[in-house]
Amino acid sequence: MKIHVILLAAGNSRRFGSNKLLSLVEGKPMYSHLTEKIEKIAESLPIGEKVLVTQYEEIFESMKKARWTVVRNDAPEEGVSWSIRLGIQSILGKIRKGDAVSFFVCDQPFLKMETIVSFLSGYAASGKGIGCLTYKEQWGNPVVFSEVYLKELLSLSGDVGGKKVMKQHLQDTFFGEAASRQELEDMDYAPESKMCEHTDVWKIKQGDPVFFGSLCNAVGILPGRDKIISVVGAGGKTTTCYRLAKELALLGQKVIVTTTTHMWKSTEDFVEWNAESEYGSSTDFFRDFAERLERKRILTVGVSCENGKICGIPSENYETLCSLADVLIVEADGAKGKDIKIPAAHEPVIFPGTDIVIGVFGYPAVGHSIEEAGFRPEMLAAFLGKGTEEKIKWEDLLYIAGSDEGLKKNVKGSYKVLINRVPAGRFPDGGPEEIIFCEQIGTVSEKTIEQIRN
Repeated sequence: MKIHVILLAAGNSRRFGSNKLLSLVEGKPMYSHLTEKIEKIAESLPIGEKVLVTQYEEIFESMKKARWTVVRNDAPEEGVSWSIRLGIQSILGKIRKGDAVSFFVCDQPFLKMETIVSFLSGYAASGKGIGCLTYKEQWGNPVVFSEVYLKELLSLSGDVGGKKVMKQHLQDTFFGEAASRQELEDMDYAPESKMCEHTDVWKIKQGDPVFFGSLCNAVGILPGRDKIISVVGAGGKTTTCYRLAKELALLGQKVIVTTTTHMWKSTEDFVEWNAESEYGSSTDFFRDFAERLERKRILTVGVSCENGKICGIPSENYETLCSLADVLIVEADGAKGKDIKIPAAHEPVIFPGTDIVIGVFGYPAVGHSIEEAGFRPEMLAAFLGKGTEEKIKWEDLLYIAGSDEGLKKNVKGSYKVLINRVPAGRFPDGGPEEIIFCEQIGTVSEKTIEQIRN
């Protein structure tokens, strides 16, 4: 059995504001993420024909040079069914009995290669005629169909995809599982739209720095998809929270910043959540809150405590808090201003339902002693097997970042590492390529939301 691949790349990107497939994601055009992964997969799986259906000349010419079968869709207004039909018809004579045809969409740049391999291998072994990649109960893409279903696929019309056929044959459907919801989500909104260009955020790819226009882009946060972001670690958690909040606000999102532990109280746009006043049942409070959030776009919510800090709201109000904002950003750890830490038994306190956890370190910890740079230095020293007077090395940060007893503790979903305050021109090596570096996390475009709107 061969599995033929059809990539759909003919959408109009109305919500994105421009041709999203040509926008840069982690330094390269969005559509190329999946084309490159499929080419690598073809080295180990029985992939047959590789087809890409598009209305865009640049993508057409690029993939033609890459020796794909490229089909031009001159009628994208006919909907996804037209792209499906064009793709199938282009290889109809090469599809044999027992073969299957898989359909991918090119705006899923975070779909992992190992997930694709596992899904297609699982489908082939299942004996089923249809396959669908899922996350928990959410159906997604890719989907794959045995050749016996091609007639039904060719009969589709309008903006209707293959899942209409799948719903009629659920007993013959294999469901594969993605590692995270992020893999299934398509990018319908530009992570850098309305943002000024920055050069203070980067990753190291194959030994070279790749710069990003925003921290949201580097982390992979997409408005409309990621609802709750928890920030843990040391050396810049609060500034990370507000940097993300400002970027998301510039993208039109309503953002609430809060904590599950303690954080510094914002000097402006702070809302006191007093559980004793039973705000949870107050219509007036919610109306005023919603109006203020709509106007300000960013509000900090918590309960005032001593030393100019706030603590989190009661856990029974969490669901209410989530309902008020597009995005909730939570400082879920404490370090008293130090650059490096490991969590105690009760830490971190990650907000329920968190979509992305960002673990933060301050790079200035490197070269300083554990006593100078570490929070709870004795505990940190014991974890690293060092004395408190010994200096912290870059390898120590990598070790803590990758440990399930370090920054990854209690993490169940997507996890990113952010190294803050890296000197300009210094590009630390020796760690995973997914590590995000920032020269100074506090810097962000000074454009106001009003200026952006005007």
